Amino acid sequence: VEARRAADKTGMIILRILANAVIMAGEVAAVAALAAFAFYHPFVFAGVTVIMSVSTDRAATFAPENAR
Repeated sequence: VEARRAADKTGMIILRILANAVIMAGEVAAVAALAAFAFYHPFVFAGVTVIMSVSTDRAATFAPENAR
């Protein structure tokens, strides 16, 4: 019974490691895609960055003080 439990735990640990590896690979791919987009379309990337920055600043301006 204990050996079976240990095997189940080991299997879950391996599954979690593999799941985290897949997630990390997806994150690396997303960063690479964003970097490639910024390289080939710098002005569009800069414009989107400015829009996101301004909208975030405005949202923070109207937020309650304790939400910052």
